[in-house]
Amino acid sequence: MPAVLLALANANLDIAPLAAEPSRFSVADLVEVTTAATICLGEVRSVDENRIRITVEHRLDREVLAEIARVWRRSEV
Repeated sequence: MPAVLLALANANLDIAPLAAEPSRFSVADLVEVTTAATICLGEVRSVDENRIRITVEHRLDREVLAEIARVWRRSEV
C-alpha cells in the first residue's frame, strides 16, 4: 500500500495511506514498511482514517544488507 511517511521518532513510525479506501490493517498486525533506504519491521499500534502508527521492532539499512549479500555471495564461490 503506498503511503507517505509522517513521522519516525524513536520506535514509532507514522504513515498516511495514499489510497482513499479504508485501511486493511488492524491493531497488532505485523507489517513491513520499505523505503529506498530502509526496511522497517513492526506492529500496528493504531489505525485511523488518516494515519497508521507502527511500533518498529527492527530497522534494516538497505546499503548494509547489500554489503552483507555481496560478502555472502563471495563466500559461496
